[in-house]
Amino acid sequence: MKDMGMDAYRFSISWTRIFPNGTGQINQAGIDHYHSLIDALLSKGIEPYVTLHWDLPQALQNGFLNPQIIQDYATYIETCFQNFGDRVKHWITFNEPHTVATQAYDLGVHAPGSQNRMDQLGPHLMLCGMNQKQTPQKTLKQLKEPKIFSLADYPSSKKSKVGSRLPTFNKSEATLIKGSLDFVGINQYTTYYARSNAAGGVSGDDYLSDDGTFNCWLLTEDDLCLVSTFTKDGRPIGDHANSFWLYILPQGMRKLMNYIKQKYSNPPVFITENGMDDPNNQFISLQDALNEG
Repeated sequence: MKDMGMDAYRFSISWTRIFPNGTGQINQAGIDHYHSLIDALLSKGIEPYVTLHWDLPQALQNGFLNPQIIQDYATYIETCFQNFGDRVKHWITFNEPHTVATQAYDLGVHAPGSQNRMDQLGPHLMLCGMNQKQTPQKTLKQLKEPKIFSLADYPSSKKSKVGSRLPTFNKSEATLIKGSLDFVGINQYTTYYARSNAAGGVSGDDYLSDDGTFNCWLLTEDDLCLVSTFTKDGRPIGDHANSFWLYILPQGMRKLMNYIKQKYSNPPVFITENGMDDPNNQFISLQDALNEG
């Protein structure tokens, strides 16, 4: 990495490496492993960016649906802060909370395979990220909709659509959340065309229907108030990468950054993920060489 000119490296600290049973006895070998990694990075002038990830220990499976997870997560992150905070100055709580919530607790395609339980999960994810008792470092929180952390409330459109099924925050929780966004972390890979669908978003009682914007194979247009597509007039929005959902459009990143700057009063931003997957065509380099003469 040093030879490539990298000056920062983002990695996660596995919860089970620190607490094999989720809580209780600390695994010193795991602590030592991350000490070695962090020291090696710093010795090469590479700044560590640490994600405190959502890879939940098996012993706590389904724990994100239980309020106890807030304290369990706090113990995990405080242990990390105490052991590594003297050298790690950039921390990220969770990675793509919207993804873990929808894929694992609504669609059921990621572990633990739960369905239609997203609205029970969301507040616990947010409060896990906020529940840091004594942390000298600021924390980078990646969110789909940062505005909730400035208002400590759901958008009115969400409340009117979901109604009584939407969990609420008590006064102390709202105080904890309000204004707690230190940075915005951007994971940007692809770009869509989008259009409004005023007649959509009225069916279903699961999170994806509640959201009305998350385009996936399980939804019909009737479920969506915002319809997204990769093509317009039969032409793709950009070059297609290997994944079916990934089209390459550099302008998409610029539009996103400008949107965040204008809508949220120019908050600090880190681009935490961006890239593409290649189909591993072994002849591409040969063809490039032939084209270059």
